[in-house]
Amino acid sequence: MTLFFFITLCLSALGLTLLLGVKRYEMNTGHVIFMRARPKVSRFMHWVMVFIEHVLPFVARRSAAQALRLARAGISNMLARLTLYIETSLRRLLLAIQQGMQPKRGGGVASAFLQEVAEHKKKLLKDPEERKAFFEEVK
Repeated sequence: MTLFFFITLCLSALGLTLLLGVKRYEMNTGHVIFMRARPKVSRFMHWVMVFIEHVLPFVARRSAAQALRLARAGISNMLARLTLYIETSLRRLLLAIQQGMQPKRGGGVASAFLQEVAEHKKKLLKDPEERKAFFEEVK
């Protein structure tokens, strides 16, 4: 990198020295070098300056605006996907918790005590309204 800058500095100094030498020659002799080419070079340099001063900033602004729109769309898309991923993960977690909270069914025969309680409950449900427990609400 240092070599690049050093070479650029040397070329710039050489160019300025050459330009000053040509100008000194023109001033001393009164002879203008490249008299016919100067208007064409002037028009070309004017076009280059217009391009640099007007066209490049316009293109840069437009590109920056388009890049900003693309970035917004990308961020919006990323946030939507992240939200969907979090929602899916939370649903899976809820399902896992629900399945973990379900009582395990043995499939075997209930104990004698539980069978007796179940029979008593069936009997109470079959009884008529007047024989139900007194602590139930009356409608």
